[in-house]
Amino acid sequence: MRLDKYLSNNTTYSRTDIKKIIKAGRITVNEVVEKSTSFAISADDLIKLDGNAVEVFTDMYIVFYKPAGIVCATTDAEHPTVIDALKQSAEDENDTKLLDALYNEKIQIVGRLDKDTTGLLLLTSDGHWNHKVTSPKSKCPKTYRVSLEEDITEAQIAELETGVLLKNESKPTLPATVEKITNTEILLTIQEGKYHQVKRMLAAVGNKVIALHRTAIGRLTLPNELQETEYFYLDNSERDTFCENE
Repeated sequence: MRLDKYLSNNTTYSRTDIKKIIKAGRITVNEVVEKSTSFAISADDLIKLDGNAVEVFTDMYIVFYKPAGIVCATTDAEHPTVIDALKQSAEDENDTKLLDALYNEKIQIVGRLDKDTTGLLLLTSDGHWNHKVTSPKSKCPKTYRVSLEEDITEAQIAELETGVLLKNESKPTLPATVEKITNTEILLTIQEGKYHQVKRMLAAVGNKVIALHRTAIGRLTLPNELQETEYFYLDNSERDTFCENE
């Protein structure tokens, strides 16, 4: 790998700044100053910037409790974003590694929640894992606590569990799982991620969603003790055995 690419991958500096840093003699490779941006390095080489070792960036797998009122975007001119909220939480926790990753735009949002939908949201620096979780082929289950405008009927539950045809769609949804909590509240588990799917499913059976909260994705359930805007990291075993259908 080229020296400049290694530094770009593993530091928060821009490519322009990295070139200046290398040319200024601030980089050593195995304790020898290296001023060539295209210098080829290997996995065994020790790279230092100003005498401090540059560590390989390791991917992050983050569970975040999204509150209402923020959008699932990296930037937005009108609304606060999930990335803004995560930055603030990382600053509060003095999580320098996460802050570096956020400011270096290494963190991706895994799927989306509407602005007013709350609950479990995943973020990662691993694009392959992001695709694996969100791909329709994975059929990774997602569970929502749904508050309804009207009492849900047995007929509506049966339709949801069979699969419903959404407006402007040519095929019905995959069968969902419904657990009735009260007459106006259910737990709904789906295996897809169509645009506004839960709201559209309930509209298709003649009801209306008034509040939506995601409680689980795959084998992961949002912990009761986690508060809004708080986060934690998945370990390797949780990451590798995340979805029930993998």
